[in-house]
Amino acid sequence: MSQALYTGAVTRWINKTRGGIQQKTKALAVGVLARVIDRSPVDTGIFRASWNIVSGEDADLSTAKKADGGAGAIAKGNALTAGNAYVISNNLPYAEALENGTSKQAPQGVVRLSLIDVATNIEAFGKPLN
Repeated sequence: MSQALYTGAVTRWINKTRGGIQQKTKALAVGVLARVIDRSPVDTGIFRASWNIVSGEDADLSTAKKADGGAGAIAKGNALTAGNAYVISNNLPYAEALENGTSKQAPQGVVRLSLIDVATNIEAFGKPLN
């Protein structure tokens, strides 16, 4: 359900905007990434720091350092060349379990709530990055 809500909201938003679609798509992707990182449960900090974003030909799925708390992923997202598709991932073996509610800190997961948040507040993402 959250994916359909997100997809529908994005489609409506893109249809209402003019020009700069790739930049706006990038802003959406980085916005989702920031929310995912903020909602990530923290024990040692590794899960939060292991989020990654790639676009098109960018295929570096390396894990960020624990100390950056996800800031490296946000910086990487902001530095990406604007494209049409982005992948946000976390390559830790327990990431899916956390998304499915095994954490007391995030019992409803982090990705689906972030997608709902962005879809609900999509107009805020029409502003340029930086």
